[in-house]
Amino acid sequence: MKGPIPIRERMVWVGVNDRETDLFEGLWPMPAGISYNATLIVDEKIALIDAVGSAYLPELLEMLRASLPPGRVPDYLVINHVEPDHAGAASLLLSLFPSLRVVGNAKTLELLAAFQGITERTVQLADQECSIWAGTGCARS
Repeated sequence: MKGPIPIRERMVWVGVNDRETDLFEGLWPMPAGISYNATLIVDEKIALIDAVGSAYLPELLEMLRASLPPGRVPDYLVINHVEPDHAGAASLLLSLFPSLRVVGNAKTLELLAAFQGITERTVQLADQECSIWAGTGCARS
């Protein structure tokens, strides 16, 4: 397994390469597998942008251990959409990090509740809202 890959200051790729999945969504051939592109942003707060398929949680945790400042854990898990490659490990991460809050839009949080039973410790953002994300490069109005 490759280690974390720096993207820019305070931002690192902590994803996992899944070389076992050979079909994307059970339809499209992927002979080389798929990447779960989780990203960690370390600032005053720490945000994990997307997660990994649940079977790859141990690898994600190894990447986080190598990337997190000592004594720190993720504050937020930002879910872009709820397909398993982005959100599969969300409920497991919530159980491992008691202070973690899941961030998403209304539809994302609705689907996380329906598919994973995640109804607490959530932050709902309006589309294109980023006022709580200091330092992430969001456009501000």
